[in-house]
Amino acid sequence: MAAAGHPSKMRRSQAGSSYVWWRYAIALVALCRVCLANTETFNIYIPGDFPVSTVGAQQDGGIESGLPRMVLHNINYKMQRFDVVPGEMFYVQVDELRQNENYQVRISWTAADGVGVADMGHVVVPHGAAFRGTVDERARVAVHFRVEAEAYPALAAARVPVNVAVVNIKMGIPVDLYSIALYVLAVVGAAAYVVCRWDPYRALKAEVL
Repeated sequence: MAAAGHPSKMRRSQAGSSYVWWRYAIALVALCRVCLANTETFNIYIPGDFPVSTVGAQQDGGIESGLPRMVLHNINYKMQRFDVVPGEMFYVQVDELRQNENYQVRISWTAADGVGVADMGHVVVPHGAAFRGTVDERARVAVHFRVEAEAYPALAAARVPVNVAVVNIKMGIPVDLYSIALYVLAVVGAAAYVVCRWDPYRALKAEVL
């Protein structure tokens, strides 16, 4: 009968596997931090009593808001690029948001521009109210932020390209991240299966010995 493995060796094997998993986790967190280094986010909620207009209603109204716009017509994710003047508050009107839904607003820019983003948020403009020199018959939602120079010497560009994304949140996760989440789960599941069926620490130790 084969002798059972020594408890201390089993503990070392488990510790080695745990160490490997911690290294993978730390690397994944570091990668996420790099990816999000030039991205700022905040969430907004559209209440059930907010008067949502369709494209047809907007066309019938015949009033142009005069603000930069993003229209989420029958979609739950949209990203759009805007050229923003540094130092000035920038507003984007977001149309056709759904009632009783949460959205993530994601503002991103390149590190080469040497800027940061501050004063992020959103405002709800009542129907018929004047806002920044514009009037609209519909109630409006506008997100805002300010681009500030952080590089030295001072930023020379008159405008900076900034990407603004509005993403519907389902079950606490932005819908555009579902594919990434499924991929990560698949990789982690496959790795866990391999580790359970074949202990890499024990195999490497056997090769060394």
